[in-house]
Amino acid sequence: MSEIDQLVRFEVANSAVEFRERAYGDKDRQEFLRDLLGLANAEVDGPRYLFVGVSDALGGNRCIVGVSESDAARLHKLARRLVGDFIEPLLDMQVDERLIDGDRIVAIVMRDCMDPPYLLKRNASSAMRVGSGWIRRGTEFHRIGRADLQRIFEAKLLSRSATAEIRVGFAGRLVEQVLHLPALPLEQLPSEVASAKIRQLIAAKQVVDQQCVDDRTRMQRLVHAQLFGASGAYQPESERTLLQRLEQASEEHEAADRYYAFEERAHKINLVIENVGRAPFEHGTLVLDFPRMDGFEVIDRLWPPPDGPQPAVVAYPTVDVGPRTVRVQTTVGSIAPGSKGMAFDEPLRLGIREDGTGNVVPINFTLYGGSVRAPISGALRIHIDEPEQRQIRAAINE
Repeated sequence: MSEIDQLVRFEVANSAVEFRERAYGDKDRQEFLRDLLGLANAEVDGPRYLFVGVSDALGGNRCIVGVSESDAARLHKLARRLVGDFIEPLLDMQVDERLIDGDRIVAIVMRDCMDPPYLLKRNASSAMRVGSGWIRRGTEFHRIGRADLQRIFEAKLLSRSATAEIRVGFAGRLVEQVLHLPALPLEQLPSEVASAKIRQLIAAKQVVDQQCVDDRTRMQRLVHAQLFGASGAYQPESERTLLQRLEQASEEHEAADRYYAFEERAHKINLVIENVGRAPFEHGTLVLDFPRMDGFEVIDRLWPPPDGPQPAVVAYPTVDVGPRTVRVQTTVGSIAPGSKGMAFDEPLRLGIREDGTGNVVPINFTLYGGSVRAPISGALRIHIDEPEQRQIRAAINE
């Protein structure tokens, strides 16, 4: 039985564990914010849990009522939006779904709440103003007061007599702030390659028909073998059938196109986090903000090969695409003094195309953690260079 199952079945509600019967909706936004902030600021060690779809009336029996699939999906989006838009510092939160006794529950888990106080960074309503916060004690939520803030900051000062000194950047002889990457054109997009071959078959068929060649089948077989190789089985097809195949090429090769564009023709990048101080960096959260630009795309997930297994997505960074900014978030493990660590377990994929050539992509980063006195912020840059083939031709001509 997993940790989540055990907590749902047997744990009593307390400062670190809350149960809620029904899913939060858009109308419950303020209550949801209060609950997240209260748990994050609770005076407990270790993770905090909010279980949705579980009835736990005081003095009553525990009952798993579940939530619908649509409510679970909506809750996941709402949680991410509220944390990103309203709470600072960044809250390391995971939203997990699972079936218990056939009913779907949602588990919101905050494993690392090491940088309190967690407060509102913007107004949520007239009663929930910027700078407000809550704290959970037992099964009740209380608004954070001056005494709470004093206690929190005194504890932080005592625990941070020595802090880590961190550098964040791209790998190189030193930790670099600038990275040059060539554009990667989609020259062999599977649907386009297939469409081009079908067009050639249609053209060859029209030529054969116009020239009244006696052995049409033999000529068409030769053209087919040239396009698809000897291993491709020949099937006689009418021009109408070929035109239908041409119309369906994009849909038929959609999975192959995605794998080619987002995996085979994507840059796989990582960042180095170097501890140049004398104190260890224990754990934290790294946040990167990319602008949305033509010719530049942060790929939000791992795409499987068209005929291969679905890749594990747990190791890939969290990517949230907004109207103007793409935010990437990942947790960072311990880094000893004088050591380096990689930011991502699975490198981040970037799609960089020809229409982005010459652009500079600014990246703002912030590293949060209990081992630093204040969040570490900085800026990195990616320069989009000419495609590799064009660079090679230019070098030859010189």
